[in-house]
Amino acid sequence: MSQDNTITPSRQYTQLSKDDRIKIEAGLKHADTHYKIARDHGRSQSTIDREVKKGTVPQQRNGSIAFVYFADVGQSRHEEARLGSRRPLKIAQCRAFMAEVDSKIAGHNKKCGPDGFVGALREFGGYSAENSVCTKTLHKYISESLMETKTTDLPSKLKRLSLALHCRFFSQYQPPS
Repeated sequence: MSQDNTITPSRQYTQLSKDDRIKIEAGLKHADTHYKIARDHGRSQSTIDREVKKGTVPQQRNGSIAFVYFADVGQSRHEEARLGSRRPLKIAQCRAFMAEVDSKIAGHNKKCGPDGFVGALREFGGYSAENSVCTKTLHKYISESLMETKTTDLPSKLKRLSLALHCRFFSQYQPPS
């Protein structure tokens, strides 16, 4: 039985943009209620309440302090919160590991991809999970050009390395001294 006749609307939450914040500021200057602003812009009243609380600052007017909402303040506080919400890139912690992977890929004439090097460096090179990255992250850094190795330096992603090539690589690997 399908659920085609549901009455629950699908919700797609989006963050407030700078334009949305400017509209909230204009609504508050016209003395609109939070409910009216929310209804006019298709948002929840609690979203407007939180945004007004976040973007309100004290202003001194005629010897007294008034609390006023500014869209710029709300936007800057939103951006500050977003900066702290993301995990920092691990590339800064793993410079030695990344340099060694770059040198190994460059030295093997496109015969072996990053997957083999990550495994070998973790097993024989003395790198642990804390001071190295996984192969998925390594591929991401390579595709985003955060490393010296470029995607053109890698073997075809569709081809899988043969077991013989892996065995040859592990037997020739020289741990750093």
